[in-house]
Amino acid sequence: MPDTDKERAKLIAERIIERVNSIRIDTSFDNVINVRVSIGIVHSDHFTSEDTELENMYKTADKMMYDAKKDGGNKAVCYDGLM
Repeated sequence: MPDTDKERAKLIAERIIERVNSIRIDTSFDNVINVRVSIGIVHSDHFTSEDTELENMYKTADKMMYDAKKDGGNKAVCYDGLM
């Protein structure tokens, strides 16, 4: 999201999580499936000019998503510049 700071990105991610959490899928077996989401957030400010390739940012966002999952999931985790 261009021109979006980390705090705003986290707020947007939390809104997405809230909306996804409201999804309920009724199955034909009288079960309900609750949908959950984990989101990894990175900001270009944490990357040097050599590191701004999208691939590096995607890899970092992916790691943040897996960190969110490891921490119980259903949350957004922001990259703080340290790994």
